[in-house]
Amino acid sequence: MTSKTHKVLYKNGDKIAWYPQDGPHSLFFSLGDNQIFHKIGRTVHLREYEEVQKSQRLIPKHLDVRTVSQLKETEQDLKVLWFSPVDPHKDDNSFYGNVNFVVDFVKFLSYCSQNLFNIYFVEVSDFRTCNATHFLFTRKKYEYLSKYNSKTFGGPWYTDPIGKHFWLRNVRRYDGKTNIKGHNLEFMLEFGENDATWLYNESKPIPVEHCEANAGKSHKCLLYGITKTCPTPYKKEQTKELLTPPKSLETDDKSIRKRPLSKNKEETPRSNGAKKAFSESMTPMSKIKRNLSERF
Repeated sequence: MTSKTHKVLYKNGDKIAWYPQDGPHSLFFSLGDNQIFHKIGRTVHLREYEEVQKSQRLIPKHLDVRTVSQLKETEQDLKVLWFSPVDPHKDDNSFYGNVNFVVDFVKFLSYCSQNLFNIYFVEVSDFRTCNATHFLFTRKKYEYLSKYNSKTFGGPWYTDPIGKHFWLRNVRRYDGKTNIKGHNLEFMLEFGENDATWLYNESKPIPVEHCEANAGKSHKCLLYGITKTCPTPYKKEQTKELLTPPKSLETDDKSIRKRPLSKNKEETPRSNGAKKAFSESMTPMSKIKRNLSERF
């Protein structure tokens, strides 16, 4: 597969979004790259988590300056929710934040099918040491995008004959080479308010590691980069203490799953300190000098 015939869709420095000459099902490298997944998740910082609780729905966002996608130019008003497969064996620092809203993928696909969502393959986005493939789930029709069939082998997302779902941990780059840090499968959900409310009600919030956020490295925190100003650089145990009721993170009983930040008067020194840091040290986004030159 030669890079000279691929279609470049968007470029920002050494980062490019492109469409493979032979289509998305030509990105496959090896059988060993297939990883089964059952759930997808959206990880956010505690600030956005609190916004979600107040609105009782997940909140779609515009594509921002870090996004490498053709849709930044073709669909400037587009708002989406980003989701990716959940790897139950991965427990290292999350690049995206403190809380992962996790949804069963089969149930999610059933909802999309019942509500006549289209699924489009958007592009491959290459970064310096990794890449990502983007899929758009939407009720709208985009004639210039290609609909995706996950039942065809060779693509970054594959559904086998018995209905199991797999994503490729590595796919081809624009130059045909392999990735140093692998591949991310990323779903862009163009959801309206009712859809976002359904997704919120079906989701389960899971605390994740974000304790390395202020390590001064761009790949440790999406929002704050190398600035060392992330207000919530917490271990998942600290994040869990901030969410109430604590057992809501481990139960499917939706009557007790609505989870604002804890307001308990009796607090442990660690949770009290974490809450103080969260409430008092929120840096206004307009004052943050982000490092945008490198994602990984």
